[in-house]
Amino acid sequence: DQSRLSYQASASRDDSRQQSAALSLGYQAPFASVGGGLTQGHDYRSLSLNASGALLLHAGGVEAGPYLGETSALVEVPGIAGVGVLNAPGVKTNERGYALAPYLRPYRTNQLVLQTDQLGPEVEIDNGTAQVIPRRGAVVKATFPARNVTRLLITARSANGQPLPFGAQLSDENGQALGMVGQAGQVLLSTSLEPQTVSASWGENDDPQCRLSIDPQQMELAQGYRIQELTCR
Repeated sequence: DQSRLSYQASASRDDSRQQSAALSLGYQAPFASVGGGLTQGHDYRSLSLNASGALLLHAGGVEAGPYLGETSALVEVPGIAGVGVLNAPGVKTNERGYALAPYLRPYRTNQLVLQTDQLGPEVEIDNGTAQVIPRRGAVVKATFPARNVTRLLITARSANGQPLPFGAQLSDENGQALGMVGQAGQVLLSTSLEPQTVSASWGENDDPQCRLSIDPQQMELAQGYRIQELTCR
């Protein structure tokens, strides 16, 4: 992300015609701000490295961030890594789903908004916005229920090779509705990776009229979706 990378370069020449040059780079990572610099003169070279950040100890462990501020929030998207927070540039959830959102306004309503536009289709978040009203100096926690799902794009055909009827209902083995057949027999399902049998029904008859045998792990994976043409028998 180029917006989190900074640099500074300079060159100088003193009264004795001695020249020197300096270059420094900085990067704001999700866990800290890190940087380094190099200064080169006529008869010397200087190298420097630096890092700064914040650590927060809480009931779920220790979280690192580039900064914290007086009033802040601990964002949790359980088990989902790489989720950004719109209010905190450069901040993303770690492998356990935690992130630090700094510089909240005390005694006022603060909106915490997740950046969901860059998430893959396998991540499902119920609500990406939360409101918190912290006291001055507090660290408030905001949890966003989320899960990893398997998304299937299936083209379903009947035994005679025709697409399943538009509007046909697909249900799991417990009768729970999973989705509806669209144009040309295509249906989008959110399910687990386990093999399963899906029932299809249409018209005035609620009883299953055919069944699809689904094994997501054997399907082609493309752009986060598992794709396959199946016959409903």
